[in-house]
Amino acid sequence: MASIEQKAQCVLWLHETKSPIDVQRAFRRCYGRSPPDTKSIKRCSTGYATQSKKGKTAVFPHVCGDELKTQYRSLDIKPKTGETKLKLEQIIDEFDKFFGDYKKEIFASFVLLEIKQKPHEKFQEFYTRLKLVAEDCNYDKPERMLRHKIVQGISDKPLQERLLWETSRKPKTLQDIVIECKSAELSKDQSKAMNTID
Repeated sequence: MASIEQKAQCVLWLHETKSPIDVQRAFRRCYGRSPPDTKSIKRCSTGYATQSKKGKTAVFPHVCGDELKTQYRSLDIKPKTGETKLKLEQIIDEFDKFFGDYKKEIFASFVLLEIKQKPHEKFQEFYTRLKLVAEDCNYDKPERMLRHKIVQGISDKPLQERLLWETSRKPKTLQDIVIECKSAELSKDQSKAMNTID
């Protein structure tokens, strides 16, 4: 059985579906079983992606399941000023805000702080992993944290020492450190290639 957050993601994914089969797959993903009333779901989902915004907004509460219906009612969403009816984008934004509070920032920070560059891992792969995890941390200054984490986590110890020494004399931006790490990796690879040629 999926969590309420996973169910919400399935419902939002449902917003993009093109066929009743996709709806059934989404339902199975959310609830671990086929929809109880396949015909009505097929009826309301057929052409869902091509319906008008008004039609999508009307259908949304009917396909989201009991738990999300309850949550939908508890959000007490009112139309924006100057508008008479709710729009689907507004409903989805409200769900995003609600489920955004469920993010586990402390655990994401723990994961980020534990990341180290693996042996033989390219710097770009290491940097990409860091950036993806840092997004979930919601830091005020993610560039600063990434800069510190790169210096702390790189596997090239001579480069790490040099960066520590250089940044103690003059602060470097994240971009400066990324460029320096890529250059050091490229130089090391080229040197290795030059020394293996007979």
